[in-house]
Amino acid sequence: MTATLPDEHPHWRQDAACRAGTPEAWFPSQGLALDAKAICMGCPVRRACGLYAIDLNIGFGVWAAFDVRFERAPLVAWLANGSAVA
Repeated sequence: MTATLPDEHPHWRQDAACRAGTPEAWFPSQGLALDAKAICMGCPVRRACGLYAIDLNIGFGVWAAFDVRFERAPLVAWLANGSAVA
């Protein structure tokens, strides 16, 4: 599966750590995407990424080190808590 992103918020994506990887790592058909999550943990635009996923109600993939299929509530809590380390 090759994912494409809408053009909203392109300013933060240019600094995203995931730009160097393959989209499949962040949009796995199975598995936990631990490699993608590890890359996200050190990303300088992690908070913007998480806000983007919530704002657009994205329902698939790893965003800000959270798999939104299973971890939407923890992502929202992380954003609400000032994006402290999760």
